[in-house]
Amino acid sequence: MKKISRVVLGILMVVLSLSVTPKAAFAENKTVTVIEVGNVEKFKNAINTVNSASEGEYVISLTDDMEINGVSIQSQCPVTLLGNGHTLTVAQYASIHVAKGAQVKLGSEDGNVLEIRSVSETSNDVPGLLGIEGTCEMYSGVSLSGREGNNYFGGGVTVSGGTFRMHGGVIEKCGIRGGTICHGGGVAVIYGGQFIMDGGEIKECYATSYDSGWIAHPRGFAGVGGGVFVSGGSSFVMNGGTIWENTATNMGGGIAVMASLNEIVDGGWGHLQSSVEIKGGTVKNNSAQTGAGVFASAYYYCAAYGICAPTPDIGQAENPGLYIDNAQILDNKAQILDNNVETPDKKDHTADGMGGGVFVSGLKSPAGVRIGNHTVIQGNKAAVGGGVASYGYWTKMDIDGCTITGNEATNYGGGFAAQENTSGGQTTVKSTVLCNNIAGKAASDVYLDRAPLMLPSAEAMNALYLGKPDDVRNHKI
Repeated sequence: MKKISRVVLGILMVVLSLSVTPKAAFAENKTVTVIEVGNVEKFKNAINTVNSASEGEYVISLTDDMEINGVSIQSQCPVTLLGNGHTLTVAQYASIHVAKGAQVKLGSEDGNVLEIRSVSETSNDVPGLLGIEGTCEMYSGVSLSGREGNNYFGGGVTVSGGTFRMHGGVIEKCGIRGGTICHGGGVAVIYGGQFIMDGGEIKECYATSYDSGWIAHPRGFAGVGGGVFVSGGSSFVMNGGTIWENTATNMGGGIAVMASLNEIVDGGWGHLQSSVEIKGGTVKNNSAQTGAGVFASAYYYCAAYGICAPTPDIGQAENPGLYIDNAQILDNKAQILDNNVETPDKKDHTADGMGGGVFVSGLKSPAGVRIGNHTVIQGNKAAVGGGVASYGYWTKMDIDGCTITGNEATNYGGGFAAQENTSGGQTTVKSTVLCNNIAGKAASDVYLDRAPLMLPSAEAMNALYLGKPDDVRNHKI
């Protein structure tokens, strides 16, 4: 009897295992639906199918080039858009909108080629080619190009409270030209959004504005963030890739993180709530009037008084401030742009021509500034502070484990310059090679004007002097 019971029990266990295992396996493998589209009508139908779905994953696969009048992906189901070597041209005033809660992938890990470009007309008061409120990932075979906006945030990509992750690919020749809201030629991250750049390029993008008619306060500026603009409690993490040959009329040719108007009202000066963390990659050959490579400030701010592009709401980044590690900040140029008949409304400011590589201004705790861990700042140019510059109150900056060399200032402070960094501000330099920079008037390496500095002994640099006179050239500093 016991033997029969054991046999029955064994049969029952086998039956149970056969009934459970297929269900578990099915639960782990979601159904993937591939929709091939070769014209605009089929593309619209595919989007409607995706947006009405309640489960599964979807791949929209192009079989031809086409021009679309914008699209909004709203589905909660994961969606992948594959180009297969084809081009999506986006009409004027239109965008590819990733709605809140949507999950979209552009391209794939195997480098599937998708080109997204804009028609040549300028688009006013609208987001970039991509408008992201949900989650969007971009891969190495994808390119965004040609969008010129006016009076808005983001030429190529506008991240509005969502998350954009760039695993590779290219954002190029996108920008904002004109208007009092002119921020983020390549990518703008606002309303508590997040941008993570693991690789790829942002190049030849621009934020160009000479209009100061709406911006009454002397610290409120447009024409900021040629490559990337961050504000409103948002964050940008750069793990790799290259941001290069971008331009801004005023601040941050490559990268700009700046307080929004809502952050500085009611005594909030200096309380930056956004963050930029550069953990790798290269920022090079960018230009702006101030902070050509990287710009961070809660002293200057994003006024955004325009009708159609409101001031970014206040979010709160986890680690407010500017943090640079293991990065290359190379050959960026800050310059004073003279007033002339073509730019009659251009507004000058007291930090004109400062900070070729990095510029920081007016950051109160908890917002911090750190440049360290093998970061190289080299070949940058400015009127003051060719490599790194600090201007205005409160900022506490740590420079630790860097190389700041071969930078140039036409006036003062080829390597580092700080002015009016009072009210508790101070720069501390440790374990850093700060030498062999050039200044046209004085202070080739370090220039200070009402700015505390803690500087280590030059004996720790272990570098050779490369300047003149010849009898000390190639001697250890």
